[in-house]
Amino acid sequence: MIDAMTGRSPADSSAFTLAVAEFLQTCRSANTEAAYRLDLEHFAKWCATGDALNLLTIAAEDLARYRSACELAGASPATVARRLSAIVSFSGYATERGLAPALADSSHVERPTVEPASTADELSDAEADALLKAADRESRRAAAMIGLLMLDGLKVGEVIRADASDVHGRPPQVTLTIAGRRTPILALHAETAAATRRYLGARRQGPLFVSELRGQAPKRLTRFGADYLIKQVARTAGIERSISANALRRRYVIAAHASGTDLDAIREKVGHVTRRTTRRYLAARRPESLPTT
Repeated sequence: MIDAMTGRSPADSSAFTLAVAEFLQTCRSANTEAAYRLDLEHFAKWCATGDALNLLTIAAEDLARYRSACELAGASPATVARRLSAIVSFSGYATERGLAPALADSSHVERPTVEPASTADELSDAEADALLKAADRESRRAAAMIGLLMLDGLKVGEVIRADASDVHGRPPQVTLTIAGRRTPILALHAETAAATRRYLGARRQGPLFVSELRGQAPKRLTRFGADYLIKQVARTAGIERSISANALRRRYVIAAHASGTDLDAIREKVGHVTRRTTRRYLAARRPESLPTT
């Protein structure tokens, strides 16, 4: 397949083919070599469908068109960045070999930004559904807690600091006032609204979530108590791995984005200051990394 990367006749391509083969051999690991080989082959196929370009004749403006084609085809930012890295790296190698590539100066090549992924685990659809059902079985408090975190995307700190008096309205139109936010009044998901009202009952004062320790007067639920409740629900759901409040919050971001909700609307709902933070929740847990040559 290396010959296909040259875009030249067999008589003209022997030195070029050898340069490509030698470039791949300079990669520091077998994984990098395999990734770059596939990337260069993908680029060669793209060249074959349009202009008579190859690794030596492509210029920065041509590479920009290739990047657009990759993105339109659905390639992730990490994949696009790696493909561009393979081409630019070869151009640098070719320059050292005296092959005079058109892309001798790669400073004008714009590469996509690869957002670092959130460290929170990503829940599957089945796990999310199991958690909601388990929370309903566990207790009214658990149902309200899991709903606020996973269906509304709240931070666990916001949940445990909230008071019963911050909840307004009747299902399905219930709001929660969150102090400190730019948009403090949050319309709750219909399921969360119903679960929260069931949990509160006639109570209108005091902490929204209280501890339920036997023999003690009710106190505001602590972060430790919230974490224990989440793990208890996870066990009831049959999920063996540890589940955090942030994993539930990330689930909200991913599900909302998948349903077509605008990124800014999601950012506003979860209280992120910038889009960058929201994108981190959408990035793959183990994003494709750029190989090092």
